[in-house]
Amino acid sequence: MAADENVLIANHAAYALFQHVEMLRDERQAAVLVPILSRISHDPRPTVRMAAAYSAARLRLLTTIPAVEQVAEEMEGRLKNDSYLLVSRRVRMGVRTAQRDFEARSTSNRG
Repeated sequence: MAADENVLIANHAAYALFQHVEMLRDERQAAVLVPILSRISHDPRPTVRMAAAYSAARLRLLTTIPAVEQVAEEMEGRLKNDSYLLVSRRVRMGVRTAQRDFEARSTSNRG
């Protein structure tokens, strides 16, 4: 679906996929999805790349799967310098949200 010609469908599918991967704990499933995540971050349509831009920091901080963490770092690094300003802005928004959520999870796990 993230490759759908309709940009709105592709955008929503990309966000849904990133949310699914964020919760994954199975490395075999992740191995199938990691190349798709990378392709989304290279999509020529800015609205589709925005899903990767926003989700990269969350994946990097919240995943327990090394391959997902690696692709998230690569996406974040590449998309923070994206030529489309709204994509790079989504990276910054995603980083702030991810840090807040990570700190909230850390605090709730201690208590």
